[in-house]
Amino acid sequence: MMFSGDLPFQVSTSPAEIFYVSLQPSLLKGYKIKVTVLDARTGQQTKHQILSSENDISTPESVLFVGSNTASPLLFGQIRGRKL
Repeated sequence: MMFSGDLPFQVSTSPAEIFYVSLQPSLLKGYKIKVTVLDARTGQQTKHQILSSENDISTPESVLFVGSNTASPLLFGQIRGRKL
C-alpha cells in the first residue's frame, strides 16, 4: 500500500471500507494523488487509483481538502494558481 517516498495524506473509513490517500512524488516534478481502498473486515486491498496530477500538484500544500464523507468523496486543491 505505501511505497518508499509516498507521503501519507489522509485516512477515511466507512463501515465497509478504509480509504488511504497519499501523495506519490513523480519522476520529474510534482505529485500524483494515490487512493487505496481496503476492505474494513479483511484488510485486503480492493481498489487502487493513481491520478495523474503531477502537473497540477506541485507541493503537498497544493491539496487543500480531502473530505471524509465516504458516500461522496471530495478532493479540493489549488491547481495552476486557481482554487477548485
